[in-house]
Amino acid sequence: MRIKGHTEIQLTDVRTGKVKTFHDDNMMTNGLAEFMKNHGMLCGTPFTDAVKNDLINTLLGGILLFDTALTENVNNTRLADGIKMTANACAGVTHTGDPTELGSYDSNESGWQNDEHTVYRHVFTWTTSQGNGRIASACLTSKPHGYIGEGNSTSGLKTTDNNITRETYGSVINIGSRARAYSEHMFMTLDSVAYYLKIDTSAQTITISKVHVADTECDLRDVSDLTTAQLEEVAVLNNPVGTANLVQFNACSCRVLPNSVVLAINANNAYKVLTLSPDLTAITDCVDVTPSATSLTFNSSDQMFLSADATKLILRNETAGKVYKIDLSNLANVSEITVKGSPTFLSHGREYLSEGKRHYASDYVYDETLNEIYPMNMPPFNFIHTGDLHKDDASMMVYMSGYNSSSGYGARNNDYLATINNLSSVVTKDSTQTMKVIYTLTFTA
Repeated sequence: MRIKGHTEIQLTDVRTGKVKTFHDDNMMTNGLAEFMKNHGMLCGTPFTDAVKNDLINTLLGGILLFDTALTENVNNTRLADGIKMTANACAGVTHTGDPTELGSYDSNESGWQNDEHTVYRHVFTWTTSQGNGRIASACLTSKPHGYIGEGNSTSGLKTTDNNITRETYGSVINIGSRARAYSEHMFMTLDSVAYYLKIDTSAQTITISKVHVADTECDLRDVSDLTTAQLEEVAVLNNPVGTANLVQFNACSCRVLPNSVVLAINANNAYKVLTLSPDLTAITDCVDVTPSATSLTFNSSDQMFLSADATKLILRNETAGKVYKIDLSNLANVSEITVKGSPTFLSHGREYLSEGKRHYASDYVYDETLNEIYPMNMPPFNFIHTGDLHKDDASMMVYMSGYNSSSGYGARNNDYLATINNLSSVVTKDSTQTMKVIYTLTFTA
């Protein structure tokens, strides 16, 4: 089965009634295939009841309009950094008010266009006060992601629906956590192996362990509840001499680089950024991010995560009420990150997803290239989560709690771009115009 997409954008001048129409064709990406990818015992079926009953509206029922053309490649399934979302909408939702990026779905004009069920049409609309700005690309996505969006950079405002989250249609699977029971904390899954760290505050050591998990391959010794899994010790690493003391685990951020693995963890009134050898058996570098070095006052509830290349530490500082970027090669080089609007910075609400240089935490997204933070249309994430774990790809999310041994789970990621439609000419909508986007899907053998 092949799917061809066609976009028609109508801009209507409300003063004169004149309509400008733009037509373009799209390409399909591997976004749907990634969403349906088998993740063994770490993730359940993609066909939850809601999806089974209406695949077109659940898996292709959202739209995102961007200010910049996207790279046309089937593997370009997530939004790249440096791009802003101008407008968004999703099937079944009528929206008025703030945020102004979010439009509405016209259910009367949408649906199957013939008895053979070979042509389906989505119709999305925006009023004169909505969706204003530059539009260079239109992409279909899942219904939840069409609602949540990629950050409201124009309005800086948000709305929420507790039934629409990153995990909607995600088939969440409880995989357990060893946090409270054994003080071991997963920080990475790689090639169907889960890696844990355990901190001994008395001996000032970090024990790295691993266990096989049934992700892309299965071992008959695998278990679905990782709380009871038998770990294999990889190495016991000593805290580098003369540096800040290790403290009870609170949160971590992990980045896997070509020749190293970088971990950011808590220390006594500081943060430790450790560079490990690829096999995790040695610490090759250590940076202690301290108040004296950064001229900042730290709190236990501060949020932190590493940049994509692990050269910067992003820190939400409770004392100052600001977000900073700290240069790990020169800790005195601290710069403030622009925050648009008032996203919710929950205590312990760490980064739950990182996709290249775009980072998602609580109800906001941080774009490294734009160096800005925008709110998204989703409820803030629960405070117990220690954050995103490194994974092989972005099609699945894995969470672990630093506080509750039962809170470990995997879920499918619904923020894929299913299509890419770069417009032949950039469209700019303003407050004198309404906008209608008609996205037609044609199914052929």
